[in-house]
Amino acid sequence: IVTALRGGANEASSSIVARQTLQILDQEIRNAEQHLDASRSSLACLMAKSLHATRKVTQARAQVALLVRDAETALEADDEATALETASRIGLLEKRMAEDARIAQGYATAVSSLSASLRVGEQKLWALRQQVEMVRTTEFVQQAQGGWAVSREESADRLRSATDALNDLRQRQLETEARLQVREESSLADADLEQRLLDAGITVDTFSAQTVLQRIKSNREQQCA
Repeated sequence: IVTALRGGANEASSSIVARQTLQILDQEIRNAEQHLDASRSSLACLMAKSLHATRKVTQARAQVALLVRDAETALEADDEATALETASRIGLLEKRMAEDARIAQGYATAVSSLSASLRVGEQKLWALRQQVEMVRTTEFVQQAQGGWAVSREESADRLRSATDALNDLRQRQLETEARLQVREESSLADADLEQRLLDAGITVDTFSAQTVLQRIKSNREQQCA
């Protein structure tokens, strides 16, 4: 029983440690989920900015193509001044387009990097959840097994106590039965003796005159002695 109590105490201590560990892990999972949510929001914002920058570059490239055709048309018409003005506009637009392209590339790089980080974070979070679930399931099974073992030991103790009590009761019954049998045999023996005396014509009457006189004589003899 002492060993069982010690085992129960150890199991209770282990159960407390397991619950505390699971609580810490659950908090870590919640923190990781919040971090991933924030990263997803940042990724969505970056993707929107990257798309906008890419569209600006595409629009600028289309405008440059139109201006190049305008400049070519001016050159064909020997309109140098118009061609030069158009070329100036093309230069400014290309400079702006190059800056937009650099920004768009930066956004694209950030989107790619953050997407990769998100995938890694999600995989780690999934693995952590699986481990926590496995630990929680194992803890549940061990608690159930421990409770069953304690219940089994308690049942065995109760069964032994009941068996001992039953044996004691049976022993008392046997002793009582033996005493009753002895009394019955004694009564039968007395009855048998009286019957034999009667059969021999011998009766004992303690109240007869002869018997009382004999008792008085015996008492006087004892007093004189």
